[in-house]
Amino acid sequence: MKINPMQSLHAYRQQMNGNEREKPVNSAKKDEVQISAEAKKMQESTPFSQARTEKVERIKQQVEDGSYEIKHQEVARKFYEYWSE
Repeated sequence: MKINPMQSLHAYRQQMNGNEREKPVNSAKKDEVQISAEAKKMQESTPFSQARTEKVERIKQQVEDGSYEIKHQEVARKFYEYWSE
């Protein structure tokens, strides 16, 4: 008996193509998300989030201009405080 590796590869491909055809395509289902009233209330803008947004935009502009400076000592101090707790 002679073994032909290409024939087994061909049989594998036929089997895989057959499996793809058998899978039903259910395009009628769609994902749906429901947001509770509490979550909607939480999404509303607050003075803190507005200030945060302004700060982020200011920093983005500084980074783009190349004028943003990292305070290495301050970063190191914050890391030390965090990991010392």
